[in-house]
Amino acid sequence: MPPEPPELKELYQRRDAAIIGVIDDLKQALGPNAAADLEDYVKNKFGRTSRVEHGSLPPALQQKLQEYGEQRSREMQEQKRREREAQQQQQRPEKQEVQP
Repeated sequence: MPPEPPELKELYQRRDAAIIGVIDDLKQALGPNAAADLEDYVKNKFGRTSRVEHGSLPPALQQKLQEYGEQRSREMQEQKRREREAQQQQQRPEKQEVQP
């Protein structure tokens, strides 16, 4: 089997950094108590390699996760809107002042 290309290693690192960033954001959004509760719940219920199925979390944690997801969605939509506006501004020809 050929060795992995260096680009793949970089993609793995970027993926891992993105996941860690989202986990940190989630912990901050949940607060220390709810984040610890969620971590304990996932570890005890599913172990390290299992996935959490929708609807299997306690209602309070499920609500917090839903709120977090909605907030992230709004933030991403706002970021896309700003990027579109910036791109549109770059595409517009600059208006030059006409001197009489």
